[in-house]
Amino acid sequence: MLFPGDRRIPPLARIAGFLDGFFPLSAQTVPMDYSRGLYAVAELPEFIRAADQLLGESELQELISCLAVNPRIGDLLEGTGGIRKLR
Repeated sequence: MLFPGDRRIPPLARIAGFLDGFFPLSAQTVPMDYSRGLYAVAELPEFIRAADQLLGESELQELISCLAVNPRIGDLLEGTGGIRKLR
């Protein structure tokens, strides 16, 4: 329960947006709200063989960086928990 002057925000109220505009934005968020998760870029054996023949080291690093920054590119493989295939 909130009392006058109580700046604690119940988690469900914050999630549901009930208190939008009631508290300043700084009271509604925590610093970790703006951090991104880390992503792993997996290189399968078939990819490594093809990349060795087709890509230079700088091109490979550029591709890996692109995937790490844009983790939603590529086709989502159903039933894999979020694995994507890039062609």
